[in-house]
Amino acid sequence: MHVLPPDVLILAQQTLVLISLGLLHYFSVVVIKPIVIPSASFLFVTVCFLTYALLSMYAQRALELSLYVTLRKTQIVVTIFLEYVVLSKRQTSMTVLSVCIILVGSLLIGVTEIRGNWIGYVYAFVCNLFGSSYIVGLAHHKRVDVRLDDVNMIFY
Repeated sequence: MHVLPPDVLILAQQTLVLISLGLLHYFSVVVIKPIVIPSASFLFVTVCFLTYALLSMYAQRALELSLYVTLRKTQIVVTIFLEYVVLSKRQTSMTVLSVCIILVGSLLIGVTEIRGNWIGYVYAFVCNLFGSSYIVGLAHHKRVDVRLDDVNMIFY
């Protein structure tokens, strides 16, 4: 028996959902309304989240779980850096010390799992970059776009 890869099954599922919605709209069972194009900061947050989620799945597939968790802890450092650059937010010395302890602890745990799978490392670090961009972009979006329309209600 031949089993399809998960990516093909997900693509087939999403295609079936889109076709079903199109048919239901055509026969007036559901109404699909046009959406208003959201702000640039909302689009940035959305793209960052989707990229983060996809890369996270690929990183988990390429790395062992303990190493994946270890590499994901570096997202804290990237987030603090981006908060400083984008939001001009300075962290307290206690926060920096706590992050250093978390980072050293996770590196000590994950050092035994280091392998030569460089693609997995790249996925994990780019995933961290997009995860941090999502977090900081969300905080920035809340600052700049204070409209309470349908799209922005998600964040409040």
